[in-house]
Amino acid sequence: MECLVQFLNCGYNATGNSILLTFQKTIKTETKTVNQILVNVGDSCQRVCQDNRIKLHALSAILITSLAPHNLSGFAGMFLALSDLGVGELQVFGPAGLRAYLDALLPYINRKYPELKVEEVDDVAEPGCGRWHGAQASSPAGR
Repeated sequence: MECLVQFLNCGYNATGNSILLTFQKTIKTETKTVNQILVNVGDSCQRVCQDNRIKLHALSAILITSLAPHNLSGFAGMFLALSDLGVGELQVFGPAGLRAYLDALLPYINRKYPELKVEEVDDVAEPGCGRWHGAQASSPAGR
């Protein structure tokens, strides 16, 4: 198994940087994408993926490092793109307050899928010292 690391940035100031980790498995001569994890969803992240023919069909998780706008501003577009791709479930990990942000955003991007599983971490003073809050589905369809 190998991991491909791609830095996604549209080139404009204050749009944030995103990192896509793609885990691939090679069997004989065929390389297959097993899993993808996206770190932050900066502005135009979905457009950068589309323009560069980066496929997101295996995206299973998004990690948000902070609630700063440059880390979250592309979430709505990414959610809509994943919905169009038929992604059924997406885990989203991030700091305290992420669930409230997504609950406020989801009515504006009214799609049933992907179903979000949101987990928050808070009180991180040192690596490994955070407290995780359990996964809970958050989806406009569940309202």
